[in-house]
Amino acid sequence: MIASVAVLLAFFAIFRVDLAGSPVISFRFHDRWQSQEVLVLSGSVDPPIPMPAPSPNLLASLSSYYATLANNGEVRKLILRDGPLHGSYRVVADTNGAQRVPLPILTIEGTARTKAIASSIATRVSRGFRAYVLQKQEEAQIPVSNRVQLHVVSPAAANVKHVQSGHRLLWPLVARSVVLVALALALGDARRRDPQR
Repeated sequence: MIASVAVLLAFFAIFRVDLAGSPVISFRFHDRWQSQEVLVLSGSVDPPIPMPAPSPNLLASLSSYYATLANNGEVRKLILRDGPLHGSYRVVADTNGAQRVPLPILTIEGTARTKAIASSIATRVSRGFRAYVLQKQEEAQIPVSNRVQLHVVSPAAANVKHVQSGHRLLWPLVARSVVLVALALALGDARRRDPQR
């Protein structure tokens, strides 16, 4: 009995069971990869959508505004038209404070279980967001000469890093589970040999 409980505990420490729909068993821990696509804003200062209280350096303040815009539901729907992402993303503004003149930079981070998926997410979000900004500027009938441009200065494929190893997290659990099962089996064996205990 003790051995069975130990085996069950070990199993659930290593695996996740999803009972929604048809049951699926998967590892609890996975490798995590992150890819970053970096965009720089340039051009005129007319935003595609009215924005509150711009700062004197409008392009720099636009990067924060665009980061908020890129994380909204409307942009997400546009991105998901091509199917699920199989990971997550976020868009952050970086005005590069080390420079004398702040640069309006957006960093699109894609995170997933593999390098290829993380890179694909960052690329898809970047492409979808740039299409969204262009569409909004066209709808607002902003002349081409007055539009803000978003340029890829560092593609996602060139900026991929390993951020978490599922194996590093998994093996200590496996080792503990094996020790727990061995102790339970030894305890059960000792009880069978000495029934007076």
